[in-house]
Amino acid sequence: MDRAVVDMVFNGLVRYKPGDISAPFEPDLAESWDVSKDGLTWTFYLRKGVYFHP
Repeated sequence: MDRAVVDMVFNGLVRYKPGDISAPFEPDLAESWDVSKDGLTWTFYLRKGVYFHP
């Protein structure tokens, strides 16, 4: 699937600010996140009512 189609159909945990991929991430399904000091572990906190389908 083309990346543009995927972006129109599915949400991600975070997203780039529209038109600026160099900007920091913005929340999408995740309302916030933490990154470990070594940058190897990211913990995402989902918005209320959001879940992943099995």
